[in-house]
Amino acid sequence: MWGAWRFWKSSLSRTRTSDKPEHRAELRPQTSGFGGSDRHALQHASLLAGEVSGLQIDRVVRLVEHADPAQLRVVVVHQPVAVTRGEDEPNRLRGHAAALQRWAEAGADLVMGGHIHLPYVMLLQGLARPLWVVQAGTAVSSRVRDGVPNSVNLLRWGADAAPGCCQIEQWDYRDDDRAFRLAKASEFRPDRT
Repeated sequence: MWGAWRFWKSSLSRTRTSDKPEHRAELRPQTSGFGGSDRHALQHASLLAGEVSGLQIDRVVRLVEHADPAQLRVVVVHQPVAVTRGEDEPNRLRGHAAALQRWAEAGADLVMGGHIHLPYVMLLQGLARPLWVVQAGTAVSSRVRDGVPNSVNLLRWGADAAPGCCQIEQWDYRDDDRAFRLAKASEFRPDRT
C-alpha cells in the first residue's frame, strides 16, 4: 500500500497557492500519475483557505482548452466543489459556482476534491456540459467519517478502459481481510461535441 502512496506523491508537482506573487499557483499538465500521453490531468495543489480566485480559474480554463480531445481532462482541488450532506456545505470551495461554470465551458470532464473525508461520485447538471465530481475519502489515515471506511478512488481511461469511457472505482479497506476491495464503480463517456 505504501508503494502506491509513494508513486502517487512523486507524480505530483510541488506548487504554491493564492494570487500573491509569493504564493502563486503553478498549474501544469500532469501525465505521470495517469500513466501515459493519452491521459491528461490538470493538477492543482490545495487552495489556501479553500478559495479559488478568478486568476486560478482562468489558468485552468486555458489548460483545459488546449487539451487534446483524446485526453481525460481532470481538475484537482482540495475542497469539495459539490457536497451531498448539508453539514459539509461550509467546507465547499469558495468560488465553486464560477469555477464549475467556466471549467465546464472550457471542456473539463471531472473535478476531484477532498478535505471532508467522504467518498462519492456525482454528475453535475445545469452547466455548459455534464461535469463529474469525484470526491476522495480517507486513504491511509485514521481520520475517517463515522461508518465510512478508508478508501481510494481509481480512475481508468485510455488503455485501461473501454474506448472513450472513464471508469471510476472506489476501493474500500476491509478490516476482516486487511485489504482494499472494490466497493463501487461508475462510468461515463466524456462529451466531445
